[in-house]
Amino acid sequence: MSLRRLLAEGYVYIGLDHFAKPQDELTRAQATKTLHRNFQGYTTRAECDLIGLGLSSIGKVGHSYSQSVRTLDAYYERLDAGELPIEKGFELSMDDVLRRQIIMNFMCCEPIIFTAINSTYGIDFQAYFADELSQLRQYQDAGLINIDNNSITVTSKGRMFVRAVGMVFDKYLQQATTAQYSKLI
Repeated sequence: MSLRRLLAEGYVYIGLDHFAKPQDELTRAQATKTLHRNFQGYTTRAECDLIGLGLSSIGKVGHSYSQSVRTLDAYYERLDAGELPIEKGFELSMDDVLRRQIIMNFMCCEPIIFTAINSTYGIDFQAYFADELSQLRQYQDAGLINIDNNSITVTSKGRMFVRAVGMVFDKYLQQATTAQYSKLI
């Protein structure tokens, strides 16, 4: 009902729970296929560095992520010691960067073109992701995506379910035993 109401009021469905007016930069980016997604949401800025400031903030610089400490005392203690108030950090491997790219493409409903991925990352997509392609068959059978010998595309029906499709490529989510992640409804 919400989707129909927002569309009737002139909003454009960007993805997941994001809508924008036709003249908005997100709508223009979606139309020109320059829309991107990062951990903060949809954006028109590709691969920009984000500096996290404040308690529990998350930053992304190049192929790394960091998270600030969670308490005010620890935050000021680190600053007073001349240190960055970082609690944890993570440097992405090339596999992480590749998977991030694929998940971002799904989130923006952009096709996954095997030859482009192969050329950029020096892999054979179908061999490298054989297990993931097998897992994706359920989404193809449900009409949410189309898979052929050259690409994976999200269908109109599948736009509401791109998070589930992208999760297939999240190796950390597959390996998680105690970490908590956003759950699908």
